[in-house]
Amino acid sequence: MKNRDLDKQLVELSLAEHLFFAQEYEKALDLNLRIGQRLYDLFDFDSALQFTERAKICAEKTKNRDKLASSLHQKGSVLQAMFRFSDAFESYNQSLEIKKEIGDRAGEAKTHHQIGMVYEDTNRFQEALECYNLSLEIEKEIGDRAGEAMTLHEIGVVYGSRNRFQEALECYNLSLEIEKEIGDRASEAKTLHQIGMVYGSTNRFYEALENYNLSLAIKKETGNKAGEAKTLHQIGMVYTDTNRFQEALENYSQCLAIEKEIGNRVDEAKTLHEIGVVYRLTNRLQEALQSYKPNLPKSSGAQV
Repeated sequence: MKNRDLDKQLVELSLAEHLFFAQEYEKALDLNLRIGQRLYDLFDFDSALQFTERAKICAEKTKNRDKLASSLHQKGSVLQAMFRFSDAFESYNQSLEIKKEIGDRAGEAKTHHQIGMVYEDTNRFQEALECYNLSLEIEKEIGDRAGEAMTLHEIGVVYGSRNRFQEALECYNLSLEIEKEIGDRASEAKTLHQIGMVYGSTNRFYEALENYNLSLAIKKETGNKAGEAKTLHQIGMVYTDTNRFQEALENYSQCLAIEKEIGNRVDEAKTLHEIGVVYRLTNRLQEALQSYKPNLPKSSGAQV
């Protein structure tokens, strides 16, 4: 099955290139756009940009304004992932202009949201909030409950990053209410995790644990192993902060097992560090050293 899928994808890649260079732009448009999205999802951003740019050219050649807006939006997403923020802004704004022109209110909301995320990525938080609120206004107008929940969540993230914790909680709780209403369990788990982080940041540890454990239960239910590890890590940190060191170690150990299982080496190193912190705080210094060791830089062999 996997070989057949790979063969099909290679055929599609070849066909997309053939149609584009043969100037059969109408036939090439959707195929190049779809392949660009698939490559973006696979984190192959250079190739994604190439196919998305071809889709944009096809849309221009065929005067397809709707697909041109979609291509520009997708190009903005790829450029944003490549940290080319100025280029991403330009592409998103071009997409937004067309979406306004053709009356695509749903698309307009999505692009305002993405522009907000670029502002957030570049620490321009006030502008991020302005864009998110524009998106939210449209989502309420057109009844896009899923989009509304997502935007409220991001507004909560911005408020949290600015230590405006009460406003963050208000937004997260509104988001959570909608996620429960529409049955979006994955997003519900993420929002509960974020609520836990706000409570942790304000030393309301009981509420933090309560929300983390609700998040953890959903992540286990939905098979989100990476998310499960992140929440176990945060639970471990709460237990460390409240001097419940044995419980901290138990959660870090569960977290570490998952990180090894899924091959998340970066977070594995962070968890080993936190385990080392617990051992150090409990005067188990030899065990602390063993946990810190994997994170130490390798010796170059040079004499000092």
